Amino acid sequence: MRLHPLLETVFNEGGYRAVAAYYTEDTRLIATQTETVEGRPAIERFWQAASEGTNAAGVRRTVQVEDAGSDGELGYLRGTVVLATGERATGW
Repeated sequence: MRLHPLLETVFNEGGYRAVAAYYTEDTRLIATQTETVEGRPAIERFWQAASEGTNAAGVRRTVQVEDAGSDGELGYLRGTVVLATGERATGW
């Protein structure tokens, strides 16, 4: 199984700690419309807020990967997150 479908499932089940565990201690999470988040503890708080907010609203999250790879010690994933409830979906 590719990593992002596993993370989608864990996120949608409220497992923000498990999602954050995939990041290194010195990771920087860069997302649209939010400040850069640095370090695993801050990333865990980021995913906790995202998970609790979307789950409380009955929203499900999927990831559409556009590019992923690595260069030396840098790993990256660029994609679109789709939030959906019922028939409606929002990409960001």
